[in-house]
Amino acid sequence: MNCRIPTTSAKTGKGMLWQVPWGKHSPVWYRTRHAAPTGKNVNQTAVLPVVMIKDPLGWMGSMCR
Repeated sequence: MNCRIPTTSAKTGKGMLWQVPWGKHSPVWYRTRHAAPTGKNVNQTAVLPVVMIKDPLGWMGSMCR
């Protein structure tokens, strides 16, 4: 599993989840309608998804094709 953080726990609310509660590659409309196995007990309305792009210029070029 990528982004392994030993203190991650959905039960205690400590640490960080490695994917959003509705699923890593799911459409945004899945939010509050679906829960991935790791996000069953997570308040989905209190989650701020963050996306990091390693090479923004290369990514932008690939999106414009």
